[in-house]
Amino acid sequence: CILNINSEAQTITIQINNQGEVIPEHILKRIGEPFFTTKSRGTGLGMGIVNRMVAAHSGQLLITSSKEQGTDVFIILPYIS
Repeated sequence: CILNINSEAQTITIQINNQGEVIPEHILKRIGEPFFTTKSRGTGLGMGIVNRMVAAHSGQLLITSSKEQGTDVFIILPYIS
């Protein structure tokens, strides 16, 4: 987990990296969609809830995935200095 404070943009970014399996592009596009899951026992609600919580704080959730970098989840939140 990496924490980056950008005082110029007045944002705090939390970056979480996972070196596991790459998430295909067609699945990345649907992450956060209610009831979308790739798991046999999943509900598809977890990332949707995270996305709504971040948005409720005027933030942004970004997810990237590549073989070279792994999967990165970025939570970008504003702050007032």
